[in-house]
Amino acid sequence: MNASNDYQPARDDERLRKQGERIFEVCKAGNPLTLSQIATLTGAPEASISAQLRTFRKPKGGSHTVNKKYLGNGLYAYTLIVNTFVMANDPTQLSLRGIVSELIEACNVTKLSALDTLKALKGT
Repeated sequence: MNASNDYQPARDDERLRKQGERIFEVCKAGNPLTLSQIATLTGAPEASISAQLRTFRKPKGGSHTVNKKYLGNGLYAYTLIVNTFVMANDPTQLSLRGIVSELIEACNVTKLSALDTLKALKGT
């Protein structure tokens, strides 16, 4: 969900998804980059890049790590550390199905026991 009052899913969803994919592709190498550098490489506005980097940290964005280093004069460099454990086909999205699939593959367990494990971890 976008907090902007002007957000219209039919108009904005695909544009924002593609923008997130471009930013992810540029940042996934793990090199520290400023918002200006990412903007030059992706054509995205700096404010949008900042929002996309915040999204990458969230579960729906992949629970990736985005480190921020102060360079001086209000300038920061951002480094994306890709969360390979939960990476799905679309790196900007994360689903429970994707987590369960990764658990099954990693632990070589059945779907039922993976779901039971998730429930136990949640305390339900």
